[in-house]
Amino acid sequence: MTTLLDSHIPVLNSDFKTEQFDNEILLYSVTSTLAVYLNQTAMMVYGLCDGNNSVGDIITTLETAYPEQISSIRADVTDSLQQLVDLGAIRLSA
Repeated sequence: MTTLLDSHIPVLNSDFKTEQFDNEILLYSVTSTLAVYLNQTAMMVYGLCDGNNSVGDIITTLETAYPEQISSIRADVTDSLQQLVDLGAIRLSA
């Protein structure tokens, strides 16, 4: 398990793509058979991993967009990022 710091910058792995099917988002690797469905939170987090936003920036962006959920956003973002790291869909840059 990777320790996520607010200063880490998530960078997308170009081997992964997304496809939308009705109300679900499929994240899949074009080089392997790995595929997972993303929930809404994970998709928002993945979409903010542009190589410029830090973990802290992503948290702040979502806290600003969803102030009524501020108490759970940090945990949701870090959980989503950890799962994406574990899948190999993103890597963390210092």
